[in-house]
Amino acid sequence: MEKLDIKILDFLNLIYQDKIHNRKYYTFGYQKDYSINENIDYGYIPFIFNEDFIEKIEREEIIPKTNPRNRTGILREYTEFITVHDTASAAPSANARAHANWLSSMANDINSKTWVSWHYTVDEEEIIKHIPDEEVAYHAGDGTSIKLDYIDTKIKSREDIPQPVVTISSDGYFLINNQKTDILAPLTDKEEIVKNCNLPYQGINVKKGENGNYLLGNTYWNGSYNVLSNRGGNLNSIGIETCVNYGSNYITTMRITAYLVTKLLIKYDLGIDRVKQHNFFSGKDCPKTLRYNKMWEEFIELVRINLIRFKDLKDYKFKFISLTPEYLNDLGTIINYQEGIVVKYKVIVSKDDFIKEYFFESKLESN
Repeated sequence: MEKLDIKILDFLNLIYQDKIHNRKYYTFGYQKDYSINENIDYGYIPFIFNEDFIEKIEREEIIPKTNPRNRTGILREYTEFITVHDTASAAPSANARAHANWLSSMANDINSKTWVSWHYTVDEEEIIKHIPDEEVAYHAGDGTSIKLDYIDTKIKSREDIPQPVVTISSDGYFLINNQKTDILAPLTDKEEIVKNCNLPYQGINVKKGENGNYLLGNTYWNGSYNVLSNRGGNLNSIGIETCVNYGSNYITTMRITAYLVTKLLIKYDLGIDRVKQHNFFSGKDCPKTLRYNKMWEEFIELVRINLIRFKDLKDYKFKFISLTPEYLNDLGTIINYQEGIVVKYKVIVSKDDFIKEYFFESKLESN
């Protein structure tokens, strides 16, 4: 087998599933009638969306600078993170278009007192861009008065531990992989030492410095959520709101969001560890749908697959085609679930003089 074939097959095998299962999941909204919503995911094959689909869903509708509470006009010094939210608006009409209209309405109203903005809204049909990527927005809850800063821990990084674990000692110092630093953690509002149970789900911001040492991002105590939180959300990240409107397919929304996040990671040359939940910067339970359903790792895996496609295999063209369209669409979504049915699809891969079709089958099975 040629090296070219092996490279492509390794990628396609990441997408392949011999068995596809359905599952229940829940979305959440602030509206009383849609506070908790049960949904059924019939399953999917994580196809990388065909180019014609992407071309149809991307929109750019930049809001005006009329109201500085919505358009800061501040250019970001640098981009460090991509921040994922969900809208917490689950009414059936609360799609990307509705949120774009709401944000635009506030931006056009100089009397609006709402300090809120974000860069993109995503639903199952659209990606709408509201603010230039390089502009600061108000979405992460950590303010804009204190800049993201890094402190040298004087602890050498380790290649065998790609993602170090940061905790807090009993006397209030940061630990990295159980090795004590000389950096004191912020205290709580009651001047107490923060407990490790009060750290965000994705932990404390840490990265490798040019000198080979671990660098620790600055943090603060968020008394609203009783969590030690990280800086850099508003000033150093791009905010993406994912729609959870009742009746929509959130799984498709999640997959489209993974594509958008991948595109931004490549644009800013960021690692996948720079994809953060809103929770990372404030302690808020957001994006609640991904968090509650334990789908964050699934989402990150989708980003990883997309990175291989659009970074490592960027010179190839892929076309995903369902061969059983009554059960599986060209997005890889199961649209008609019947136990025991075998769904089939092919992938056409091309580059220069190379063109080849690959065929796959998957079986529908209940959990």
